[in-house]
Amino acid sequence: MNRCTKCGYEENDNSLAELRKRQGESEQKLNLRNAKIQEEKASQTFSMQKLLSLHVGEIIGINVIDPSMTSSALLLDTQSDHFCVGIKSMHHYIPYSQIIRIVAAPNGSVKSSAGSDDFPLVVTIFDLVIYKGAIGLGFSVPL
Repeated sequence: MNRCTKCGYEENDNSLAELRKRQGESEQKLNLRNAKIQEEKASQTFSMQKLLSLHVGEIIGINVIDPSMTSSALLLDTQSDHFCVGIKSMHHYIPYSQIIRIVAAPNGSVKSSAGSDDFPLVVTIFDLVIYKGAIGLGFSVPL
């Protein structure tokens, strides 16, 4: 039996063992919850890959070059962690974690932000833009 000299609280070895057992159970529940969250994240990535893979070889709209403007790009490939688009003889490899949204229309025609082009799919990616004075600098930051 353990007794606190300051407050006089008495604790026997059984209550300490019970407390440790409960703590182990809560850690186990936390680990299970974290595993489920990781599975959900992986399934979301997979669904993005699956959606994009339906449009491989097509011209899609994406804001790779300028964050504020959707431009046309050829969707070249989809992998488990990234996809590849071709713009102006350059290949851009973009991780799925950088995607903000994907817009696809049931009729297969989505208007771009400029309003002049129609695409079967429009992908909006996260680009960090830092403005300093009158000059802006835009660059992509993986999450």
